[in-house]
Amino acid sequence: MMNQLKAIYLPFLVGVSLVLVVIVGLRSPVAQQSSDPRIQKIEDPTISGLKTETPGPSELESALKRRDAELSLKEKKLQELEEKLKVEEDRLKGRIAELEKIQIDIEASRDKNKISDTEIQKRLVKTFESMAPKKAAGIISGLSEEIAIEVILGMKEKKAAQIMEAMEPSKAVNLNTLFAKRKPASAPESGEK
Repeated sequence: MMNQLKAIYLPFLVGVSLVLVVIVGLRSPVAQQSSDPRIQKIEDPTISGLKTETPGPSELESALKRRDAELSLKEKKLQELEEKLKVEEDRLKGRIAELEKIQIDIEASRDKNKISDTEIQKRLVKTFESMAPKKAAGIISGLSEEIAIEVILGMKEKKAAQIMEAMEPSKAVNLNTLFAKRKPASAPESGEK
């Protein structure tokens, strides 16, 4: 009976195995490639990620070392630029301090010169007032118009009138025209009342 069972069972097992091989063969990717184009796309290794190359640990480590070296170099250059900027900033601060000192000196000299100019003008006025009107008129006529106006305006009115009377009429008219155009010190600025 055992022999009979083996004779029936063995062909049965071979038949089932063949059926399974056929079924599995139909479901394999090779068989599916030709049957369904959608499955091909899914099984494409570039889409599925099966063949994506990932760098190994040594490659990652060397890439990180290169990046660290680049960052260190950039940081060093940045520090050098900051140092240069600091030096330049200090130099500019020093130069600004020098220029401010020079400006103060210039303003002090200008104030001193104004005082000197005022004193000189007062002495000049006093000198012309002490002269005879005819002599003073001759000398003032030879001065520049600007200086002549300043001298005459600094004089007492009576003495200035005597000197203007002794001048050539054309020179006296010219100076009087300049006096009229000149704004008096007590006159308000334009727009003020």
